[in-house]
Amino acid sequence: MKIQCTHCPQQYEVSSGHLGKTVTCQTCGKSFVVTNPATDTQNLLEKEQKQVENLQALMDYYAQRSVGNERAQSTTQVSDLADAQKDETRKRVFTSNKSFPRNSPITSEDGCMSQSALRIVTMSYAGFWKRAVASFIDGIIFCPVTFFCAGIQSGTICPTITGDHRFLLIQVISIVTGWLYCALFESSSKQATLGKMAVGIKVTDMNGNRISFGRASGRHFAKFLSSLIGGIGWIMAAFTQKKQGLHDIVAKCLVVISR
Repeated sequence: MKIQCTHCPQQYEVSSGHLGKTVTCQTCGKSFVVTNPATDTQNLLEKEQKQVENLQALMDYYAQRSVGNERAQSTTQVSDLADAQKDETRKRVFTSNKSFPRNSPITSEDGCMSQSALRIVTMSYAGFWKRAVASFIDGIIFCPVTFFCAGIQSGTICPTITGDHRFLLIQVISIVTGWLYCALFESSSKQATLGKMAVGIKVTDMNGNRISFGRASGRHFAKFLSSLIGGIGWIMAAFTQKKQGLHDIVAKCLVVISR
């Protein structure tokens, strides 16, 4: 059974045996009572229907005191008000049934409900091999930059640059192009590089939302840490619970299957 915090849009799944328990949402830190969403919706409908009926009765009373065209006009106003109230009711019920982010834990305030009693709805994390294929595709796409740097190294391109300056130029080109490629694509509306798009995965924050350019940049440069320890930081994506590499953990990001 899905429930939603009454103070924020956080949504969870619980068993029906925990109805009536008071819990604290870790997203907003406020307490609320676990209720049945179906019952809440029905109560809302009944309450709104009663308001419509009361409004109808009140307007009928004033309509009866009018004559001729005035009475007809009042009746029309009653009908319009009742229709508007019904539309508002449908809108509220529709809004209450929307899906919201579903990934934060919820804890018991009075010990009545344990953490194990709740099942958080999680995202589908991208596995190691899917991520490896995406990186391979990105490497192929990046080949023109690699060939350009090789031309500089061989002296075919920019032959007037020699020695340490040539090495420095190659490093700057490699680092800047790699950084902008990853950070711009992963912070875009697609949330993925071209390689990730090809295999159907994307980068998100811990709540499944789009990341900023700054966080995407931090994630990219954290990849150097993953490489410095013998590539173990990359291999971690095959064994961690949320399929995170070291750079994902540092930047507090996830790589998930695109919906």
